Amino acid sequence: ARHGFSIWVAMADLDHFKSVNDTHGHDAGDTVLKSFADVLKSNTRESDMCCRLGGEEFLLVLTHIEEKENVSIAIERIRKQFRVQKFTVAGRTFTATASVGIAGFCGSKPSDLNALIANADAALYAAKHKGRDRIEFAN
Repeated sequence: ARHGFSIWVAMADLDHFKSVNDTHGHDAGDTVLKSFADVLKSNTRESDMCCRLGGEEFLLVLTHIEEKENVSIAIERIRKQFRVQKFTVAGRTFTATASVGIAGFCGSKPSDLNALIANADAALYAAKHKGRDRIEFAN
């Protein structure tokens, strides 16, 4: 904030992940988690940060992206690349999707990191409520 750089926080959650574990087993669930992590790794820059928070929830911190539209492009690339991956377990093929909530600031002082995360989490719940497999920005 001191230098006027933007920061965007994105909370991603794998849709219906419990169903993946229940239907295909926990090894399949682990494969899906690893696949999403690989998609994150291959689609984020060195200046970005991403981590698994636990369960099927991931946090991304993107910097130096000034416009909301460009953040949308970056996150949509991740979401769409994950959605087209196919997983096969015991002869059954399935796909998985992710919902993402995004909050950020640009050139102004944010209230604090916890507030950004809470806003991104609220946007994530909005994405889930609006049908999943989508992104939503915090207000």
